Amino acid sequence: MKKLIFLAVPLLALGACDGMQSGASSYSADAAKAGSDFRFGARDVVASLDPVCPFTEQEERLAQYEPLRTRLNTLEERIAGTALAVDLAIVRADYEHYWTVNEASCGDTDTGETEGLLNAELEKIANGLTRMEAAAGVT
Repeated sequence: MKKLIFLAVPLLALGACDGMQSGASSYSADAAKAGSDFRFGARDVVASLDPVCPFTEQEERLAQYEPLRTRLNTLEERIAGTALAVDLAIVRADYEHYWTVNEASCGDTDTGETEGLLNAELEKIANGLTRMEAAAGVT
């Protein structure tokens, strides 16, 4: 009986390792390479939709972000369960981690330059979303 247990433990351990390997292999190096353009756009989108230093605190200006958030949510639903969903999760985790180890010195909000800065930021987000949608085959 001792020999059976002695053999079973290493076999169970190997089976567990194989399970971890197969889970990791579902997101391959090829998938990572294919997702690079998607991640490139996602970096701007994630950072800009969750800014550490927002340009404004005015509700009517902040509302301009909502159509872009809706667009991102729609895209997320379309890519759920794909390698691109993993790419987006990686971008978000990297962004969150970055701000756990760094600090930002934010300037004033709602200055005379806010409208121009906000318009440029909204355009950058829209361009990033377009890049992500194209990479995902969603138009």
